[in-house]
Amino acid sequence: MVFSPERINIIGEHTDYNNGFVFPSAVNKGKDKLSPENYQKALFVIQENARAVEASKVLIIDDLQILGELIYASHMGLQHQYKLSCAELDYLVEKKSQIQIF
Repeated sequence: MVFSPERINIIGEHTDYNNGFVFPSAVNKGKDKLSPENYQKALFVIQENARAVEASKVLIIDDLQILGELIYASHMGLQHQYKLSCAELDYLVEKKSQIQIF
């Protein structure tokens, strides 16, 4: 499914006219055109892009705590919004989240 003006393609290809970034308002504008499942997937893609940008910044300053939080948030989005996970991975992430390294 695709809609304009920000052109969000639910299979993960997403562009607009702002240097390739799609803003959350783009998904909200078309929320009524999407199923609840596809809305969550589109929202995840936008949130994941923001996490990737943030991760590139924290890698430069070597902030592993924030990087870990971003990776954990990424998994949560994949698990709950995009519905792309498995019991084994969820188990490992849950067990790891119970261990404090820093």
